[in-house]
Amino acid sequence: MDTIFWELLNRSIAAGWLILAVMALRLLLRKAPKWLPCALWAIVAIRLICPFSLESAFSLIPSAETVNPAVVRYVELPSVDSGIPAVNEVLNPVVGEALAPAPGDSANPLYIGGLVAGIVWAFGLTVMSGYAFISCLRMRARVREAALLRENIWVCDSVGSPFILGIVRPRIYLSSGMEAEQQRYVIAHERAHLKRRDHFWKPFGYVLLAVYWFHPLMWAAYLMFCRDIEFACDEKAVRDMDLDGRKAYCRALLACSMPGKMMVSYPLAFGEGRIKERVKNVLHYRKPALWAAMAAVCVCVVTAVCFLTDPERNVVDVPMEEETANDGDWQIMTEGETLPAFGELVSISRAGDSPDLQAMFRDFGIMIQLPGNNNWIQDREYRQPDEDHMEICYHDAVLDADCKLLAVRGGAPELPDIVCDASLEETWEGAAVSGQMVYVRVQCSADGKEVLATWEYEEYQFAIYAEIPLEGMDIGAVPKTALGVISNLE
Repeated sequence: MDTIFWELLNRSIAAGWLILAVMALRLLLRKAPKWLPCALWAIVAIRLICPFSLESAFSLIPSAETVNPAVVRYVELPSVDSGIPAVNEVLNPVVGEALAPAPGDSANPLYIGGLVAGIVWAFGLTVMSGYAFISCLRMRARVREAALLRENIWVCDSVGSPFILGIVRPRIYLSSGMEAEQQRYVIAHERAHLKRRDHFWKPFGYVLLAVYWFHPLMWAAYLMFCRDIEFACDEKAVRDMDLDGRKAYCRALLACSMPGKMMVSYPLAFGEGRIKERVKNVLHYRKPALWAAMAAVCVCVVTAVCFLTDPERNVVDVPMEEETANDGDWQIMTEGETLPAFGELVSISRAGDSPDLQAMFRDFGIMIQLPGNNNWIQDREYRQPDEDHMEICYHDAVLDADCKLLAVRGGAPELPDIVCDASLEETWEGAAVSGQMVYVRVQCSADGKEVLATWEYEEYQFAIYAEIPLEGMDIGAVPKTALGVISNLE
């Protein structure tokens, strides 16, 4: 549950920047065609539901992953990556100090908080879903005795303001006492909704709100979206009307208005929204010029490019030496240098550094990241003998042991020949980014000085080997490192 919550939290934070951009564009482009804001909200929906995104130099999203689940679980001093260095400098010392685990704690406080937050999120989702379900039942009960007028249009005594109910087979419901002149314009409005498929898009928007209910900007976005689809529908309905027709349309709108009401999960209602602003828009409607429509399309394309893509990741973000030092197959990377050729051993961090290693392994065909901080994983060295083999040597400060992580594509790693004690064997489990459960087999020698953790993921086989200098050490650091790697497998 916590894995789902962290994923949704990161998506909502990234989408929050897009929501702010759409809000600003709505103010700047008030004279644009009314369908433009709806198209921009569609881009927000894509950002929220798409399981992946491309990287682009044009991206205006500061950070695609503000909270790294591996950092939450395993790093001693939790931190966030807002994508804004000034914010990180202010926020991370506070986060690290407040949420650092006390000596002897079995888990980070932030990890426990994530578990609780996942439960609260699921409860909120249940409440939102239950509210929508009960609201739908109540609406259907109100129109249970409705009479068919013609086609998909029904009349009912209990209907105060016209609305559309249903997604697969939508029906238009009118008040029984509505005058024929009003019916004409109300039906034109509701049919415009059906042509635009708003009877589907509004419930879909509510589903996204129910999933991301914890994000305040999602509530603001949903309410604005509901208003914008009414503005766009009015524009479509009066597009071919003259001034007298638009005046009659406004009179029908005022007669059916619902002051102060906003149907959060209810069907599409003719009289909801900002009636005064809707009347003003209708009376001053002018068919947009071709250039305005083309400009609106360009705005949508630019917004999509800037906010549906993630910022490009840096290859390595560590202090660099001014000169290159070579000693056999040892090499320290200098600023601006490319990745080494196969077979070379490269120092990718020293004690105290915590670079993003994922960019180092793209050529290997999979995203891999070692968990670590200033006190746990140190002195990492990377070697790729060929395109199907990779190894990382590092020092585990908890065990005071030098360890080796092996990864092989389409084969098995060459493991040291150790005599394992079957009674000490354990199985740990972790979840990859894809949600796939991965099982880690942890073996150790009878004296507890040699530890081996092995697991498989798709076409890859992994192993971590550690030779511990002292007896009686807690070997849990080895499978914890394995789980940290697994949580970053994509």
